[in-house]
Amino acid sequence: MTALINSGHDINALDRLGMTPLMYAGIMGLVNAVLLLLDRGADPSLRATKHNNLFIDFAASRNNWDVIMAALSRLETRPDNDTDWTWARHATILRHVEYPDHTRRRLGFKDFLAKCDTPNFIFDHNGCRGSTLMHFVTTPEDVQTLLDQGFTRINQANSDGHNPFMRSMRRHREVPTILPILNAGTDVHHRDNNGHTALWYALYMEELF
Repeated sequence: MTALINSGHDINALDRLGMTPLMYAGIMGLVNAVLLLLDRGADPSLRATKHNNLFIDFAASRNNWDVIMAALSRLETRPDNDTDWTWARHATILRHVEYPDHTRRRLGFKDFLAKCDTPNFIFDHNGCRGSTLMHFVTTPEDVQTLLDQGFTRINQANSDGHNPFMRSMRRHREVPTILPILNAGTDVHHRDNNGHTALWYALYMEELF
């Protein structure tokens, strides 16, 4: 690969699927290849023309989290590194929202969150705007990780009007997970876009409490 690059091969060349060498290296889990390509000028912001995915999206789809973590560490050292921590945030969303895993693998949600400048960023997901990472917690450990890192948007409502507490009740109804969210300062009087409060959800979800 080094010889090809040295011979002048376009490092960001697209194949017939609209994918770059960096994307394939991410899919195949080739850490050293990813780092070499980045060092030699590969553009991580390019999207596949067919799938519209970034290279870290492809890597995440194959659970190649070591590739993503190595890439994040390398991107942090580049002079053109995003000042708004876009890469770290995107990777954290991938690990926590798109491909959550609670088998205690070496690289988990906590590891990627530590790369972010703040746990309080908001993002859009599947057409719903204004969500936080707390909207997608599924375990007590996730909740505690966010709180330990300084999460404060406990009453952030997404475009459906759901705060993290409401969404947790709608998703999994696990008391050990949702109680810490409640105790962190949830506004129990908040109403969603349908006018429902947290109490309504508690009653609707078969007397959760």
